This record gives sequence, structure tokens and C-alpha cells, in this order.
Amino acid sequence: MISIVILTKNPGKRFREVIRQVFNQKTEDDFEVIVIDSGTTDGSLSCLENTSAKLIKINPSDFGHGKTRNYAADIANGEFLVLLSQDATPANKNWLNELIRPLKEDEKVAGVYSKQIPYEDASIMEKCFLYVHYPDTYQVKEKKNKKELTLKDVFFF
Repeated sequence: MISIVILTKNPGKRFREVIRQVFNQKTEDDFEVIVIDSGTTDGSLSCLENTSAKLIKINPSDFGHGKTRNYAADIANGEFLVLLSQDATPANKNWLNELIRPLKEDEKVAGVYSKQIPYEDASIMEKCFLYVHYPDTYQVKEKKNKKELTLKDVFFF
């Protein structure tokens, strides 16, 4: 079982396509979709109505990037936890399989992430950020001594 967690707050019109692509994944694995919302008022969560997604609403004051992801990990049922941004649309139907494959094939692999491709209408700053932090080649991060860690060692980007 794979748990896909999406944190939301007013995700907008693109969210409908994100959800459509998540549920269109071609995989033999069972997966659940957990959406944790912290105060959406734009109506965009209506796209969840005819899906099996589990919607959990939290108070906006209870939201914290790490805290809410830890909460999601606690309630998730999957062996694998996938954290997806509310505006990150999977590029194709094999996204989930390709993302999970390294975790299944090598027990030494503790985490993976996928390339993020900016939308055509993204700002130049957003495009620059994504091209710099999500290159075309994969990266392997080795376990290091706590005193030797840098920001690039501890963040998945």
C-alpha cells in the first residue's frame, strides 16, 4: 500500500487536474490519497467528491509544514509515503511506479523524489528554482555525520 498525501489551502483550479492524474496512475499497488486541508475557501476541494480521497480538515492555526506532514505520516496506512504538493501534477500514468521503484528494489534507499517541471505560465523565479533544484540527472545522497550536514543533505529537492 502506498499513501499519497497532499496538503492544501485554496489550491485553485489546477487541483482538479492534480487529483485526476493521481487517480489515473497505472500501478499494481493499492494506494490511498489523503488530503489534509487547512482552511480552503475557494471551492476547489469539490473535485474530491467522487473519489476515494480521504479529506481531513485542520484548523489553519494548527498547520505547520513539518508538523502536518508528521501528522499525515501517523495516519497513513501505506508502507510508502508520497508527499505531493497541491499544484504538482504527475506528468504521466507511470509517475507513482517510477517514484516507488527505487524503494522497492533497494532496501538501503530511504527516500526518493521526482523532478518538478514548471508550468508554462510559471514566473521566471519559479522556473529558475525548479531547474536548479530538480536537475535532469538523479542524485544520490549518502548518510553523513550530523556535524557535516548541509542544507542540500537534509532536504529533498
